[in-house]
Amino acid sequence: MSTKLFTTIFLCIFHFFVFAQKDSIQKNDEMRTIFSSIQTHGGYGALCYRYETFNDKDIFANGGKFAWIINRKFAIGVCGIGFNSNTSNSIAGGYGGLTLEPIFFSNSVVHFTLPTLIGAGGVGYRKSVFENHPELKTNRDAQAFFVAETGIEIEVNVFKFLRFGCGGYYRYTSNLDIKLTNELFATHSPIVDEVKHLNNFLFGFCFKFGKF
Repeated sequence: MSTKLFTTIFLCIFHFFVFAQKDSIQKNDEMRTIFSSIQTHGGYGALCYRYETFNDKDIFANGGKFAWIINRKFAIGVCGIGFNSNTSNSIAGGYGGLTLEPIFFSNSVVHFTLPTLIGAGGVGYRKSVFENHPELKTNRDAQAFFVAETGIEIEVNVFKFLRFGCGGYYRYTSNLDIKLTNELFATHSPIVDEVKHLNNFLFGFCFKFGKF
């Protein structure tokens, strides 16, 4: 009696492990996709502010970002930035595009991200420049450019729905050819100001609202 009972229990345990192993093999053999590894996801909207010095001008920028967060480790979305220099030879423009953002140690109160933006934009001298100084003219009112921007942000989890970040960035653009000249000296057209590119270091901060 005891021998039969022992044999029955042993066979039940043996069959359990056999079927468990078989089920594990079947799961491992299932097709995997890009989204099969997604365990958690969220998203956020952000208000972004930037500052830089370019061609001896103080340039202030602000914009927004919307992103989808995957597994609390990576965000993908879109971002747009507008900028303006409050000077006599004022330039203005903007750029935007796809943003990719690896996130490190997001559950820690203080953590960091590596945001990258790839896209396009446009820049030119503001209309008020020519209204206030009719003797000035430009060979291009505005020009489009390619832009790639990357940086590092230190973030703080203020609340579960709010993060504050600040950081530094470097922006690279394609070459530009915007020259502001004084037509009173038409014989040699001295250049008053010009923009050849927008490559520069920037500093900024942002507020992110969402589900992290």
